[in-house]
Amino acid sequence: SQIDATGLAQKLLGDSIGTNMLMLGYAAQKGFLPVRLDSIQKAIQLNGIAVELNRKALDIGRLLADAPSVVSMLLAKEQDPDMAIDDTASAFIERRFMDLVEYQDATYARRYRQIVDTIASSEAEVAPGSVQLTFAAARYLFKVMAYKDEYEVARLHTDGKLLRSIAAQFDGDYQLNFHLAPPILTRKLASTGHPRKRIFGPWVYRLLSVLARFKRLRGTWLDVFGYTVERRIERELRDDYISMLDYVRTHLTAANLDIAISLAKLPERIRGFGHVKRQHIERAQGIELDLLSQFKAATIPDAEETYVLQPQAGALKSKGPPQ
Repeated sequence: SQIDATGLAQKLLGDSIGTNMLMLGYAAQKGFLPVRLDSIQKAIQLNGIAVELNRKALDIGRLLADAPSVVSMLLAKEQDPDMAIDDTASAFIERRFMDLVEYQDATYARRYRQIVDTIASSEAEVAPGSVQLTFAAARYLFKVMAYKDEYEVARLHTDGKLLRSIAAQFDGDYQLNFHLAPPILTRKLASTGHPRKRIFGPWVYRLLSVLARFKRLRGTWLDVFGYTVERRIERELRDDYISMLDYVRTHLTAANLDIAISLAKLPERIRGFGHVKRQHIERAQGIELDLLSQFKAATIPDAEETYVLQPQAGALKSKGPPQ
């Protein structure tokens, strides 16, 4: 059987760097190694680098070999790392609001809160006590509004968290190199048509620090990145999702609430960047059409009103970023 060790390390440890140690733990627990487990544990301690992370990775690998159901339970708890067990909708929304202030500004964040508040009001009206639709809308509206563009990538790389994380895992002298595919400077591979990543040295960190300060250009005519196909797709995806939420809100009933929740969760199916993301968008659009048909049928079976989907994101012809 195949094991997505990198995916497990990223989800359970927060860093794919734990992949090798996770696999080492798996092999040790299965008895595939001519080395005793306590010797591996001592080696981790003596090495003195990222000791806690390597211990956890080793233990997860052992669990995967001996009790995979436990690992599945851990993954289930990590599906929504932003949501605490005893979280309230208001607390969850407030955190996302503050994140969007950092992402863009307070005006952008207030738009998010206003949309989610209207969803919460409609859900409370048709199903008092229910918050599933509100949570789903809050989570995935944030996802499509806080898309990872050049300004956000620059901000996340230079806000200090990345450097602190690296410093906690490595000692001595090291050099940061960045594998990037800038949309304006990148050539595409002739064989696939996909962007070719290039390696940039430590000097790029200073450039990213400057770029992060220009996040308020996002969505204006001065946003040079906003004219690319990728950014037009991101904006279209965001605006289509907001339109869909508005339609769901105004036609919500107790009978179609479960379908509404599934519609609100659709962005979960959209992952990756560039051509990979466009493929996921196309699949999600097909599912959206089916769910909308079910939603309408559960609302008013013979309703004449229809909800018209926007053109497929990959076929956008926008000339530039909206004001």
